[in-house]
Order: sequence, then structure tokens, then C-alpha cells
Amino acid sequence: MSDTYPDALQIFVPRSHVFWDCNPHYAIVVHGTACCQGMTAQDWAHTFANDEVEQKSSHFIIGKDGTVVQCVSLRDGAGANDTRQRQAGYDTFWDGTPVDNLNLVTVSIEHVKWDDNNADELTPAQKQASFRLIKWLCDTLHIPASHIKTHASIAPKDRADCPGPYPWTELYQFLGEGEDDMLQISDPFAAAHFTQIAPNRWRCVTTNQDVFGGILDFYRRIAGAPRLPLTGEQHDVPDVTYQVFEAGVIVFDPQHKLDHPTGFDPSYLLRLDSELAKKLLH
Repeated sequence: MSDTYPDALQIFVPRSHVFWDCNPHYAIVVHGTACCQGMTAQDWAHTFANDEVEQKSSHFIIGKDGTVVQCVSLRDGAGANDTRQRQAGYDTFWDGTPVDNLNLVTVSIEHVKWDDNNADELTPAQKQASFRLIKWLCDTLHIPASHIKTHASIAPKDRADCPGPYPWTELYQFLGEGEDDMLQISDPFAAAHFTQIAPNRWRCVTTNQDVFGGILDFYRRIAGAPRLPLTGEQHDVPDVTYQVFEAGVIVFDPQHKLDHPTGFDPSYLLRLDSELAKKLLH
């Protein structure tokens, strides 16, 4: 495996800014810089390299002109996600990794955005460079499209605007792989009832409930068979997340506390004769 992206300009940060030899590449995290007018990817790389206080770093930075700068080797973890535990309301996708410091298991990509709230759209050159980099990472590191996340998915309070606008639908179309056999947001049923508000988060405009993370992945795999969500995610069962839909209950249960269905991991449909189903669907 190559530790460097062949199309990147290399401006590496000091080793004191990274987590050495620890990255299994569980996911890709998309960021926006939210500052400062006129800054280039190269400027940001030098800023990261010279910052001895916070020691921030990112694997890649993509400038508005399409320049890709690599600051951290792929064998290492970067510091773009902070080191704090994930915040309340985080995407339950992250429950798939046992570490609190998600820098240890992710590849981070910063996109240069000059607006303080990341409100600017990607430029055409920036979008093209981002798509190509992400596809190369997915192909090289065997990362599925469903493992491409936002910084907001980790810290929905402090980083709600990170990365800001991003052309997720176009990205998935560009990647193609693994999406054709799943329910698409453009499907007539999905388009009539859902809006995609993040890379792996759909909002039901009919019931005003969000479906996201592992539950959305499973919902898409079974073509939306449980119909519309009636509740948000529920967490009153230890180590289990579930969500009630019009025609059933989807359970996110990586430790199989409630059931052990063959071929479904970590989400599945709750058995109708289970005690929880009887309680919920009486």
C-alpha cells in the first residue's frame, strides 16, 4: 500500500503532530477550514506544520484551485478530529470502532473554505480533486462509500458546520461502487419522502425524523421496506439502538444483545414476537 497520494504536493507536518503507525483506515472524514480569505492549501499546510500549540494536522488539504497537499502519511493518524470523545448526538456509525480518539482510525481531508461557517461551495477544480482523492483512497485502502463521514458526524455541536456544503450525491455517483443495489435518494419513493442532509443522513419530510448511520445503511439495503420512520433513534436498551418505522423496527445491535440473525450485522429487523416488539407495536 502506498502511504502517499501520487497527485499530491507533499508538505509534511512534524512527527510530533501525528499519531505514529496506528491507522487501520476505518473511515474518511471530510472537513472544511472555515477560515481565512485568500488562504491556499499550501498556506494551511505551513500553518499546521508551524503550530506548536494545538499541533493540528490533516492527511490532506484541497485548495480552491484544486491543489492537493498531503501533510501526514497514511500509515499515521492526523489531528483534524480533535482528541475528545464524540459528542452527544454523534452518528452511531462510530460505535463500530472501540477507540474514543477517532484520529487513530480515520483519514482526514480538509477543504479550503474562506467563510467562517464553511458556507462557500467547492469550486469546480476543488470538487474534481476531492472526488479523485476520495476514490483513490477508497480503492487503495478498501474503504466503502458508506464510511465517508463529516466532522459534524463526530461533533454535531461544536462542528455542526463542518464541512458545510459538499456535493454528496455527485460524489456517490462518481464512486459508483457499492451503491447501485441500494435504495437511492433519487428513487421515486425516497425522493417523495426524504431529503439528504449529510453523507449518511436522510430526513423524512413526511414525519420529520432522521435516519442515519448503520440504521440508514440497513434501511437502504432492504430498499426501504419498513416504510417511513415514526421515531428517531431510541437508546433505552443498553448497548442497543433502535428506530420504529411504519412497518417494523430496525435494530442496530453490534453485540447481538437482542437477537442473532444470520447474515445481518450489525443491523437487522426486530422479530415481531420479541418482547421489545410487543412493547413497541402493541
